[in-house]
Amino acid sequence: MSDADTAYQIAEQRIARAKETGARVLALSPHFAEDGKQSINNVPELSALDRIPPAIADLTDLQALYLNSAQMEDISHLAGMTAMKRLSLDDTPADLQRLVAEGAAWAEEGRALQNLGFSSTPATQSGEC
Repeated sequence: MSDADTAYQIAEQRIARAKETGARVLALSPHFAEDGKQSINNVPELSALDRIPPAIADLTDLQALYLNSAQMEDISHLAGMTAMKRLSLDDTPADLQRLVAEGAAWAEEGRALQNLGFSSTPATQSGEC
């Protein structure tokens, strides 16, 4: 099994637990505990996460999501998450412009998103944000 596959399985497990418990905060990042509390290299395997499981779209009440330091570019599964207040994509190759162009509901005026972290993403590296 590849590192990316291991990371994907961990992400699937965390998403399933978040769905079962009704969690409003979720971290799929090597630098955060599952509940979003910062913990350096808590789960280093998540640094190989190169795709987000589609089941994340079922977490419609999720308010904070940490994806820092992972490898995913396609974050389109996040588009319909209207309760999102905090999204952290720091140090990922995530294509934020594509997500907004595809109609991310939380990016619309008057929606809940209050904090977006995207340092060291393609958007900031190309100077477009």
